[in-house]
Amino acid sequence: MGVERAGGSTSHIDVLDRVLDKGIVIDACFRVALVGMDVLTVEANVVVASIATYLQYGEAVADQQARARADREVALLESMLPRSGPSGPRSQSP
Repeated sequence: MGVERAGGSTSHIDVLDRVLDKGIVIDACFRVALVGMDVLTVEANVVVASIATYLQYGEAVADQQARARADREVALLESMLPRSGPSGPRSQSP
């Protein structure tokens, strides 16, 4: 998709109309870790859009964020499980 340039100057109303029509999403994550452990995690999602645009795309964004959060939680739980060889408690005999 190419960038459209309008001839002449663009007013603030035109810019606001474009932003509300297309929407802007700002996704930020800030994490402080000490000795490999997360001490502080701040996640922010800012959406600037009209209600129609938000309802159209909001569900897909929420699903994607839920999947990413679940993947991080699974990875954290797997890292907490003890690592053992074939004779360890997690192995099963045939």
